[in-house]
Amino acid sequence: MALRTIKPTVKQPHGTTVPERITHWCLLAAVFLIPVFFLPFTSDTLELNKALLFFLLILIAGIAWLFQMVMRRGSAMVRTPLDVLLAIYVLLNIVVAVFSLFHYRSIVGTSGYFSNALVSILFFTAFFVLCVQTVRREQFGGFLGAFLLSGAIVVLFNYL
Repeated sequence: MALRTIKPTVKQPHGTTVPERITHWCLLAAVFLIPVFFLPFTSDTLELNKALLFFLLILIAGIAWLFQMVMRRGSAMVRTPLDVLLAIYVLLNIVVAVFSLFHYRSIVGTSGYFSNALVSILFFTAFFVLCVQTVRREQFGGFLGAFLLSGAIVVLFNYL
């Protein structure tokens, strides 16, 4: 008679899979790095660099989150009261971009004014959705701390 070892089934805590960790760290990096990030050797030292970094981090986090959902074969979406208003806002921005006289400016933006472009609005919406879907209450303090620390760094840099 052979002895069998019984492995206990322990539910793993949130954020233990690789896609969950990638999503979490990309969102945390976006919250911390966007206020302090700049490149001094470009023509637009603030907005373009921050926008491209934000797009990259949110794109990586979004792909990791979608991969996680595929691995789990679907997941329940967290619903908020803002979902309908946000969807209406995004749809209105798409309509405005389609019927705009300057399609490129409406979709991509122009030098120094990327935050009002459709691409930026879509990435800000993706950031909101990713935060709502992945950040738990116990993780909120870390995100708030990262944001406040980066804000303090910006204040210190401006006073020096």
